[in-house]
Parts: sequence; structure tokens; C-alpha cells
Amino acid sequence: MGSYRQLTGMQTAPERPDRVTPVPEEYEGVNFPYRGSQNHGVPQQQNIDPESYYDHTQYDDGEIPATLPAEKEADPIPVKIVQDTARERLQIRFGNFLAQETGQAIVNRHEKRRVLTLFNNDSTNSVYLGEEAGVRVATGFELEAGKQIEIRSTEEVWVITDPTITVKVSYAWEYAVEL
Repeated sequence: MGSYRQLTGMQTAPERPDRVTPVPEEYEGVNFPYRGSQNHGVPQQQNIDPESYYDHTQYDDGEIPATLPAEKEADPIPVKIVQDTARERLQIRFGNFLAQETGQAIVNRHEKRRVLTLFNNDSTNSVYLGEEAGVRVATGFELEAGKQIEIRSTEEVWVITDPTITVKVSYAWEYAVEL
């Protein structure tokens, strides 16, 4: 491979015209910063320097510039959220359950259940309530002997007792039936 060699005809620069010095473009009228020379429907205010158009230091004399009055908020529209059907009937279901040392579901999930009442029929032993099969005596909610509780939930309820004890728990639950 050879190296680059300048030939004799390439030693002088070609004839080119002189460069023109750039001249900034001039606007006829006012040039608004960030908006250009057109007012875009905004009326032009008299005696305002376009360079200080967005400069708020001109209000340091204590005079507050004119602002629009605050818009009046519309009155809220009352809304009633209806979660029940137009026609429904309330029913009630009763039962007894024998709670033992392993967690068992007294009632399953029911979307239309309004209230669940549990009553511990035992005179000496407590039962423990939970929301899942993993309920333990140490982690459950204690329902003492002879007491009752109302639960307003649609979720399932599990029950457990101390080992070697069986406790009778009565329940009643109210639920809605659509007509």
C-alpha cells in the first residue's frame, strides 16, 4: 500500500467567495419571549418591554397586579349508592356446632350475610375464633364461656378449643335473598 501524496494541481485552494458575516434576524414590532412576534389573540399591552414581560420584579412596589376573581365552585350533587336490590328479603339460619382442638369453619363466606351471632353454650370453657384454618388457641379471639358475639362480616369464621375439650357453639346468621 502506498501513502497519500499531494499532487501538484492540489497545492492551492480553489477560488471561493468570501464568507458572509451572519446578521441576526430583525422583527418588525414586538417580539414576546416564548411566544414570538404574533400575539395569538392576546391583546398587546402598551408600554411593556418584551424582555421584562415575564419578570415579576416590576410588582415590588406593593401594587398587586389585577387578577381574575376566583371561580365559584359548584354545589355538590347528592349521590346515593345503592348496594341492595330493589326487592330483597332477609332470612335467618340457626345451628349448633361442636368446636374441637382442630380448626373448623363454623360458617363459610356468604356475600349477602348481614350479621352473624355466635354463642358459647359451655359454662366453663372458652372457644377461640379466627379468619382462617390456621387459627390457634394462642392467636384466636377468645369467646368466653356463656358469652355471645355479633360479627358483621361476609367472610368465613373458624373456631378451635383447647385440646381434649369439645364445646358446643350456637350460631344464627341473617342474610339477604333477592326476589
